[in-house]
Amino acid sequence: MNTKTKSLFNYIFPALGGLFVTYLYNVVDGIFVGQGVGSAALPLFILSFIPMALNLIFTAFLFSTKRTGAANAIAISRGIVIKALAIFCLPMLFSKDAIWIAPFVAEIITFVLAIVLNKTTKLIYK
Repeated sequence: MNTKTKSLFNYIFPALGGLFVTYLYNVVDGIFVGQGVGSAALPLFILSFIPMALNLIFTAFLFSTKRTGAANAIAISRGIVIKALAIFCLPMLFSKDAIWIAPFVAEIITFVLAIVLNKTTKLIYK
């Protein structure tokens, strides 16, 4: 196996792992939303799809510029850390209905994190 192929595998598997975690969380999240949604809660949840798409595009950009560490940090933080904090904290701070706006808040926070990581990480071209 030549060095280009080895380098490719070094970037593909972390990228696939991060994206798998992200998509798996979105599927599980959608299942729970589908089980307990009232008709008023779904439009609040749908608000999160636009920043979610921006975060996925930003993650793909970071993967393509060989900044897999930053891309994986975004993928894991948006799917696990930030969204979990928003889901637990927003209902305690506001009301129980604030749980439906938590994915939107988490995606916006993640987008800001992605912009910061883009500014602070270096491009690596070989």
